[in-house]
Amino acid sequence: MNNEDFNSIGKQMPYHVPNGYFEQAVRNAQAIAKRKIKHQRTWLLGLTIGLSSAMAIALIAFICNMDLFSPQPPMEQYQNYIAQMSEDDLANVCAEVEYMENMYY
Repeated sequence: MNNEDFNSIGKQMPYHVPNGYFEQAVRNAQAIAKRKIKHQRTWLLGLTIGLSSAMAIALIAFICNMDLFSPQPPMEQYQNYIAQMSEDDLANVCAEVEYMENMYY
């Protein structure tokens, strides 16, 4: 082998690339990246809308059913309690209710 053979090794390409290959590769990569970004945005938007809807429904359910969280005795217990009260106690309760009605209304 001569020195001339080794001098020309790095100057020639061992294969040929079609014209416009690298430009097309760049365009393809950009198109894939845009599709992925669009898919991520769509997914994120769907997740945001879903979570917002769930929170709104939970808030509405909480506001509408707040009395479910504070246990209240049934009406029968009130009636039994009133039936066991004396006349004086009933008069005092009626006076207090009347006083509160006049004070707040």
